Order: sequence, then C-alpha cells, then structure tokens
Amino acid sequence: MTPYFTVITASLDMGSTLTRTIESIKNQKFQDYEHIVIDGKSSDDTVEILESYSNAYNLKWISEPDQGVPDAFNKALKLSTGKYIIAIQADDYLLDENVLENVYEIISAEKLDIYSFPIIKELSPGKTKQVNPIKHLWWIRFRNIFPHQGIFVNRKLFDRIGCYDLKYTITEDYDFLYRALNAQSSVSFEKLSVAHMGGEGPCSIDKFLLTRLGEEYRLQSDNEKNYFWRLMQIIFWILYFPYKTRFLMKIIPYISLSTRD
Repeated sequence: MTPYFTVITASLDMGSTLTRTIESIKNQKFQDYEHIVIDGKSSDDTVEILESYSNAYNLKWISEPDQGVPDAFNKALKLSTGKYIIAIQADDYLLDENVLENVYEIISAEKLDIYSFPIIKELSPGKTKQVNPIKHLWWIRFRNIFPHQGIFVNRKLFDRIGCYDLKYTITEDYDFLYRALNAQSSVSFEKLSVAHMGGEGPCSIDKFLLTRLGEEYRLQSDNEKNYFWRLMQIIFWILYFPYKTRFLMKIIPYISLSTRD
C-alpha cells in the first residue's frame, strides 16, 4: 500500500541539525508516511546519523554526489510513493507530533493540487515569526507566495507539469509553483502552522542574495508569456532590485572569503 504522505529532505553537511529534523518526522502520531533523505555525499556525520535511523521508522536514504537541491528533490520524487509530498529540509522540522495527523484531517476529504499552510521562520537564534502564504495568486508573478516547508503537493501535479528544473539552484520551488499556477492548479490555503524553517539553508545566507535575485528574474521571464504582466515585472524589478541590494555592503565580506577559498 502506498503511504499518504512523502516527506522529502535534501541534505549536505547538515549533521548538526539533521537529527532534529528526523526526530520531528519519526515521532509523528500519523504513521501513514515515508521519509526520503537525499544526501549529497556529506563529509560530516550525516551518513552515520542516517544509518542509526535506518530501521527506526519508514526512512529511505541515499548518499551520493548530486547537482544541488533541485537534483536531490528530483531523486527523492523518483523514489517516492506518497499521495501528497512535502519538502522539509535538513535544518527544518515539523512543529509537533500531531502535524501530519492534523493535515490529513484537513486535506483527506478533498483532492486538490496544492494545500498551503503557514510556517514559523527563524530570523535569528531565539527570534521567529509566522510566515503566511499570500492568497493573491497573481502575486506569484513577482514573488514566491508559498513557503515550501508549508506546502503539500499532490504527486499527480508532478506528473502533469514535471519536476524541478536543475538550472534554478536556489529558486527551484518558486519556478515549480509558477509553472503550477500557469497550469491552473487548484490551491487551498489553511490556517494551521506546520513547520519551522531553519536559518542555515542557502536562501538564508546573504552571500546568495544576488544569485537568488538573478534566478527569480530569469524564471519570471521564462514562465511569463503575457506581455502586460511581463511589463509589470520589469517595472517591479526597476524598483525592487535597488531596494534589495542596498544591503550589498553586508555581503562583500562573504564574497571576499569565497574568492580566497
């Protein structure tokens, strides 16, 4: 029998937080799920951690070189069998042991493409805020409106529009969701917070700011075919890019360190 949920996790040298992620999934009261971890051949203790949990719950994992998060996600999708799929990264975790049970009670009566839930985002150690999905679907043309730790995606949607595009190394989830809405996918917005988003991932590090902005502009250009909205996007970026890059001085030390490495 196929599980109702598949939780996928991409990991690379995240042994310091992976145990917390695994425990939050393993301890779910709702047991009709599988957890798939794709590790990019970590050099820390990630493999030892995964081996220690191999027989503790419904965990599948592999550790081998990959081309980044979208490649890892695609590998996980090929291994997955669940009806609904959620990505919980190696520095994220489900908020409590009742999350999957509560989500099942909400979504089992319907068969929509995407169910979007709020998440708790870590801003700094000890400081968090709730991030709610934006309900105005047209806003996807300017920014990602779904925190990926809070979306449960019907696996049939992947069959219909394809998986993650490897050319987007940081914004693969935004590109996928843009394509999903272009394909008139059905969406439901819920009120229950389901996951904690950690502060260790690539999207949380200042040195990736320019990469992320560049990918966002490119995927909007690739996916938007309406001339009116494309013009609106150009105007948006004329205003938005200077606003975001006024913090450029913060990332210069990171860039300098990367150059010396």
